[in-house]
Amino acid sequence: MPPSGPVKRDLTHIEVDLTDVFGFPGVEPPNSLIKKLEQTVGGTWTPLAGDDAFFLEGREVIEAATTEPVGAFAATPTASEATNSAVDAILKPDPMAEDYEISNVIESTIGRHEYRQQLVDGAPVVGGQYGIHWTLNGTMTFTGLPVGDLENRDPGIRPHRSHEEVRQAMRQVLELSKRARIDLELVVFPIHGRGIWAYKGKSVLRNPPADLRIYLKADDLTLMLSHDITCSSSYGEASLYPVSPLRTPYLRPTLLEGLDSVQGNGFSGSLIAVSRGGGTIPPMTSTHDYRMAPSDPGFEEVSAYHYACDAAGWFAQKLGPDIFSGHPFKPLKVVTNDRQVSSFTVAVYYPSSGEVHLSSSRRRNPALSADIVRHEFAHAMADRICQLNRSASIEAKVLSEGFADYCTCSALDDPRFGDYVKDEPNGARNCSDSAVKFMRPFSTANMYSNGTAWASILWDLRSELGPGVADMLATHSMYYLDSGATVESARAALLQTDRELFPSATNGNAGRHEQVINDHYKARLP
Repeated sequence: MPPSGPVKRDLTHIEVDLTDVFGFPGVEPPNSLIKKLEQTVGGTWTPLAGDDAFFLEGREVIEAATTEPVGAFAATPTASEATNSAVDAILKPDPMAEDYEISNVIESTIGRHEYRQQLVDGAPVVGGQYGIHWTLNGTMTFTGLPVGDLENRDPGIRPHRSHEEVRQAMRQVLELSKRARIDLELVVFPIHGRGIWAYKGKSVLRNPPADLRIYLKADDLTLMLSHDITCSSSYGEASLYPVSPLRTPYLRPTLLEGLDSVQGNGFSGSLIAVSRGGGTIPPMTSTHDYRMAPSDPGFEEVSAYHYACDAAGWFAQKLGPDIFSGHPFKPLKVVTNDRQVSSFTVAVYYPSSGEVHLSSSRRRNPALSADIVRHEFAHAMADRICQLNRSASIEAKVLSEGFADYCTCSALDDPRFGDYVKDEPNGARNCSDSAVKFMRPFSTANMYSNGTAWASILWDLRSELGPGVADMLATHSMYYLDSGATVESARAALLQTDRELFPSATNGNAGRHEQVINDHYKARLP
């Protein structure tokens, strides 16, 4: 008999393989798929996230429609025809079956964004979602987690269980209150190359607060998956340095959002998981109170968790929350007190494992410095978007350092970086230094100073255009880079982003800020 009191705290259960849910099964690898798209659809296609994610951009695929209303753009004949051809090439749909429904449409200043839910036998496919994005410049982009082999996912005859029987099974397996309301939906669950019928339950709970999703196999009502989708079903209160002990020396009350658990040696949420390289921290308590002194165990981990979450919020505002749907944000692992990281290095991001490691320095601990944590988070973001860190190219590493410096400094509204950990009040690096220029040839010896030069270009743009415009140019330009990017290609990426986000009213082939970008770039050349 289910209990009448509150539910168990552990609401997440994964009992089946989710590879087909969180991947894009049946879809050719993006790098090979672009050849087919260029032959059948036309234009130039680019896999913006390589083969690790489904993110395909097609340029010159449809006619630019800068004079058309945004809402009408996707319905133009060229857009409709190109979209159908691209979908046919990517997903090989059954022309006789209704294999998707439009779940959402968003119209923005850039264009139109249509999100589709894939169907089999009229039922939603779990994880089978993709987006099509049209811009007024004639670009079409595909994103998401589509299932490319729907013809193999037919689950057979529909089940006919009573809803009360299914609800009772869900309450029992998760020990939910018998009063818990559960809304049901029949879905197709993709697993091991086929599809099976499943019941999806939605239940909003109040103690503890949770918005549950529950999946049971239709044939025997056994649990497949359950998870909570609330953004802050768990939380905590802490007292932290807003930036660092040097810039903001007084502790301030802070809300820790998105916590899933605090136990053993770390704080973890759906996006960030912080652990301590040595020692333990206090477990989560019913009061969620993590106000502590800087010398208390756990203070470093609380600080790092908060700073990383703040960084995620900043990037989500610029790029949207979907940017965190792949490696390394599953979640991003941050390790504090790592004795293998020298006090000189301070912090490091490992692209292969997708982990940030912070040194164990007692005098100037990097976990207490928002700029250090944000900087490494920005490296992870650059790795997510264009894999700048995954190359032997020194110039690409220069750009990665520069982007990380700029994004950190812009978010904190302060051009200094590394002032606390290096005990240099003016900053170990400073984006506003007018004397910084690129040093050639690029080498490991001048990598960080050249990174500062790139960050300074972006900071100059920020000073002239304002943080809003400069931040959008900087972050969105990363979509046009790759692991072999150069400072010249990064300049071109800024210009291309400017054309898309801020098109000139007098020159359709330029952005409004082209001259400003070129001027500040040239000013930093040797």
